Amino acid sequence: PRCPACPVARLCRARAAGLHEEIPAPRRRPERPEARFVGLVVRRRGRVLLVRREEGGLLGGLWCVPLVPVRGASVRRPPVRAAAAVLGGAVTFHGRPEAVVRHVFTHRIWHVHPWRCELVGGTPPGTHRWLRPGEDPPGGLPSLARKVLERAGAG
Repeated sequence: PRCPACPVARLCRARAAGLHEEIPAPRRRPERPEARFVGLVVRRRGRVLLVRREEGGLLGGLWCVPLVPVRGASVRRPPVRAAAAVLGGAVTFHGRPEAVVRHVFTHRIWHVHPWRCELVGGTPPGTHRWLRPGEDPPGGLPSLARKVLERAGAG
């Protein structure tokens, strides 16, 4: 402790009792790992694609926009190959990604760059739904998905 610099040192019970060296200082929070993704905001006939995330892990079993992990602090080019692998077909990206959505979990931070795109061919693998903007899937949407859709103008 830094008792000499403390403005209430005269009133401190721990110091008066000689316990000030034994009382532990507050623990520092561990660093939260950070990850970056492109959130694929896929539209078709006025609807937006949501996929059910695999059980286990973050957002397990919940509905979300498809996410593609990316490296680096910014997204400059569309992740064409990775998006095609995730969506099961060719993907056309529109414009630039929207401003990043920062989502804080208790033990990590995700930065998601919403990017509007279109699935040109193929069918998304796994459990998926095409929903009208503002429509919720069974069980609702996690706040991350809602923020990404709103940022891309599809919420």
